[in-house]
Amino acid sequence: MDIPMDICSLNLGIAMNNSLGVAPIIKAEPTRGLVDEPVKLEIAHLVPNQQVTLHSQLLSEDDDRWMAYAHYISDSEGIIRVSQDESLGGTYTGQESMGLIWSMKLAPDNRQEMRYCL
Repeated sequence: MDIPMDICSLNLGIAMNNSLGVAPIIKAEPTRGLVDEPVKLEIAHLVPNQQVTLHSQLLSEDDDRWMAYAHYISDSEGIIRVSQDESLGGTYTGQESMGLIWSMKLAPDNRQEMRYCL
């Protein structure tokens, strides 16, 4: 089954300090697609070789909050290309263009009454 996805509804965020005085630009292509379609995600206007943490969040139809994050270092031009660059840690590591989506987990503070039994 293909599930439609709107990348803009994922609440992509960046945790960083930018000394350039210019806000980073987040580009996602396509902005709409099916959940199994690869998304090209690029973050520009960063300081070269800057440590950056990317966060993604998704609110499900059941009001469950899912989240993922990954640590990157921008290249010499101040750009991170998620489909080409390696995540150095977070909810996934390595070169994974859809890692911020497939590695999502229920947010720790999502439901206090929910328990998992193995």
